[in-house]
Amino acid sequence: MNEVDIEKFKTRFAHNGGETVICENYDSAADCLAVLAGRQKRSETEGVRGVLDSRRRVFLSRSLEGGLALKIKTALGKVSGLVFTDKVSDEADICVASASVLLVQDGALIIDSGRVAHEETLFGDISVLVADEEVVNYDNMARFFEAAAAGRSSVRPDKAVIIAGPSKTADIEKQVVQGMHGPRKLICIVIKNAKR
Repeated sequence: MNEVDIEKFKTRFAHNGGETVICENYDSAADCLAVLAGRQKRSETEGVRGVLDSRRRVFLSRSLEGGLALKIKTALGKVSGLVFTDKVSDEADICVASASVLLVQDGALIIDSGRVAHEETLFGDISVLVADEEVVNYDNMARFFEAAAAGRSSVRPDKAVIIAGPSKTADIEKQVVQGMHGPRKLICIVIKNAKR
């Protein structure tokens, strides 16, 4: 991805309610996640099965592979009060998975449901989607589906899950509630030089 596309995506994604963090490499992405996990705390009024618990729970998707997964686990392992969960559930504070496609003009991401279970992006207070140099970017959904229909995309159209922002809903009085049907916050970490 070039700088112009990254900035355009960041602006459009912010318009949709998401946050983009640009990282130079795997190390800085892992450090960014460690800082995020260190800040994320459960509310004291929020009991887990009736027991107050201040530990933060992090779910790492199996879609995170190789060097990145190892660096993330190492960095998060240094954060006190953090627990890794094996299964994705609503008890997770942060869920981290990989993105396969960025839709620059739309400010949206596509995950490949063949690699990332859709529920891995639905649970947790914060959903973090990581896009490294392997990610492909298209101007918009129409361009992606044209490429996918012609067999030129790594994600099949029937496996594409489009995510454009954090979960929110509004009632009849137009009161917006965030996190009602999914994560309250959506962060995309774009890694510019994953090979370094």
